[in-house]
Amino acid sequence: MRIYKIADNEVTVQKNSLSINDKLNQRTTASFTVVEPGFDITKGMDVTIGQDGQTIFAGKVHKPRESGDKTRYVSVSCVDFSQMIDKRVIAEVYEDALAGDIVKDFIAKVFSQEGISEGTIQDGPVMSKAVFPYINGNAAMNELCDQTGYFWEVDKDKKLNFFERATYNAPFELTDNSGNYSGLQVEEAADNYRNRQITRGPQAISTVQTREFEGDGKRQVFSVDLPIAKVPTVKVNGATKTVGIRGVETGKDFYWQKDDKTISQETVQSAWLEFDGADNYVFFNISNIKRIEIEMTKLSESYAEYIVDFRPDTNAYLWGGSSTGDLTAYIDGAQINNTRDVPLNQQVTVELILTTPSSGTMYLMNRYTLDRLLKAIVHGVSMYDDNDILVNQYKFDEGTGSTVGDSIGDSDGTIYGATWATQGVPLTTSDTLTIEYQGYYPIIIVAENPGEIEARKTIEGGSGIYENVAYESNLDTQESSLQYTEGLLEKYGFIPDIVTFNTYNHGLKAGQLIPIQNTKHGLTGTYLIESVTCRDDDGLTLYTIKCLDGASVGGWERFYMELIKSSKKMVIRENEILVSLTTFRDGFPVPKMEDEMTYTLHQYHICGQIICGTDVII
Repeated sequence: MRIYKIADNEVTVQKNSLSINDKLNQRTTASFTVVEPGFDITKGMDVTIGQDGQTIFAGKVHKPRESGDKTRYVSVSCVDFSQMIDKRVIAEVYEDALAGDIVKDFIAKVFSQEGISEGTIQDGPVMSKAVFPYINGNAAMNELCDQTGYFWEVDKDKKLNFFERATYNAPFELTDNSGNYSGLQVEEAADNYRNRQITRGPQAISTVQTREFEGDGKRQVFSVDLPIAKVPTVKVNGATKTVGIRGVETGKDFYWQKDDKTISQETVQSAWLEFDGADNYVFFNISNIKRIEIEMTKLSESYAEYIVDFRPDTNAYLWGGSSTGDLTAYIDGAQINNTRDVPLNQQVTVELILTTPSSGTMYLMNRYTLDRLLKAIVHGVSMYDDNDILVNQYKFDEGTGSTVGDSIGDSDGTIYGATWATQGVPLTTSDTLTIEYQGYYPIIIVAENPGEIEARKTIEGGSGIYENVAYESNLDTQESSLQYTEGLLEKYGFIPDIVTFNTYNHGLKAGQLIPIQNTKHGLTGTYLIESVTCRDDDGLTLYTIKCLDGASVGGWERFYMELIKSSKKMVIRENEILVSLTTFRDGFPVPKMEDEMTYTLHQYHICGQIICGTDVII
């Protein structure tokens, strides 16, 4: 007897209304008609169908539809529990992680919120890199399985299982004497057959390209020949500059975007003075100064460094020692005792308050030739008199020259040893910009199976060639493009026998491997169950099974085990980053690409054996 439950309520179902469809790499669906339910059936309710002590379907109500004039009928369409993860997205990056650990992380961070828990999750191979840029959970799991040869499902208990396909065995087999099947049919299927596969649309990454530009005092956007694939190196007059992602990062010298040809310079202009050595300092003549504010960034830590030293009439200083003489120093209102209290790599304002107003000489930074010196950047200095009136201000924005100007008074500072640095200032004619980068260029991959071509030629005459063109723009490495093309050829590069049969036995599912031995039809080996459909047959459940012959790939167990053991680098979107970037633009010259544009493509039998040597196809 078949038992139907919706939201844990047993319901009466119209005779012969049941239909279940389970197809490889698709959701399992079910439909039936409920007669006079005692409650409202709505989308999302749990559904289970059981018979002979087994659960033959478990999932959710997808779409109920009511009908009937005198009798209330509800037609219920259902989908298996995999839809619970399909409504969520994955936005994660993994490096050198086991595929099984990635699945566990999906569950912990996202799927568990939908009631999904861990089932049988095998480790799987190591993924060198896997980027999931906001794709739904179902697609993320499918991509992992495509790369690893594993299988996944959400079972009747809402547990996510991830395991080797080669171990996903049917609960029974078919033999000449098993008596557990009827209506067996065998036919060839060539709908998707090809023995030459062409893939258009993928991109490969070039070797390092170098472009140089001369400044003109105006230009701040520079275009290279190829859309940029990885973080470039940018130099001005041989000095390496900071580089950030355009629209995401700030405060960098230059910016880039993936798949875009342009490098843009920071447009906000600024300048500062860098101190990096002995006798790097600024000399000031001061008069009646009581308080000083220094905007600075400390870049190194040492003991004997000086930030300020007042001479000759004031015994005040801030250095690496424990005393400060006749001044008190603060950062954000908190007193500091020496330069070691100034945080590293952080722009701060150091406030100095002298015990008595000072007149005479002030040295800023490394006045002395010492072994241990302060490396720092100064962004500005402000000086106040004994009435706390601003009397001298140094913005440190000159960017060139040997003085820092006093924007309020007339007491300029003199630079000794320290050097100017600027950002956002257009490059001049004396400046050379060098961009070193790797870029994308389009490729076409061609792979073929000569053995299959010759076999078709012998049987059919003509060339024997069956060609297929696939368009795939999301592949962005040569390696992944080759793997994708070879994968299509392995999957569709033979004409399989399709075996169909009927059975009343429960437990068969799409993706399982079932042994079949039938002497009359010459069937022997393991077959991959492609689809399972069932219907009500006067109270019994009749299943129709469709299987694919794996003989041409050496048997399905071998095929999947070889896929798992393959030494190929397991990568999903190696060069993807989780940032919205600009699109690819056509039309560019391809300099110095000979090694990248012509490469050896090994040709394979679909069982993975190299048969054609090292002829270059493209």
